[in-house]
Amino acid sequence: MARELSLLDRIKNPDREDRRSVDADLGLLARSVLRNLERLLNSRHGSAPACLDYGIPSLEDVMHGGPEALKELTAEIKHSIETYEPRLRSVRVRLVPRGEESTLLRFDITAELMSGGKRSRVHFETRIENSGRLSVKE
Repeated sequence: MARELSLLDRIKNPDREDRRSVDADLGLLARSVLRNLERLLNSRHGSAPACLDYGIPSLEDVMHGGPEALKELTAEIKHSIETYEPRLRSVRVRLVPRGEESTLLRFDITAELMSGGKRSRVHFETRIENSGRLSVKE
């Protein structure tokens, strides 16, 4: 089964010959997934009227909720990715202990990305910055 670019990526690249299939270019597929994860994780529950559970819970609640709230946020991130990013399988989300950096929270996301019948392990680093925005990097 061919893996596809997201709808937004297909709109951005209308000249691509086969805009739907990206089996031959795993890097392109990984970048498309990364952009989708950034949109997903920067959305809050209730922000998409057609799908109220899209995104993750409000970070304000998590920041004041203590260790249990962090466990719940980790589980919510995993659930959102499994629900709204079907190109990833075997998703694992791990809260990284806070170091001396200015990042409020950091999560490591690992998963399998399928392309052309081949499995590729991908890793994304997600940081919640002081501004409240999440950045996602490969």
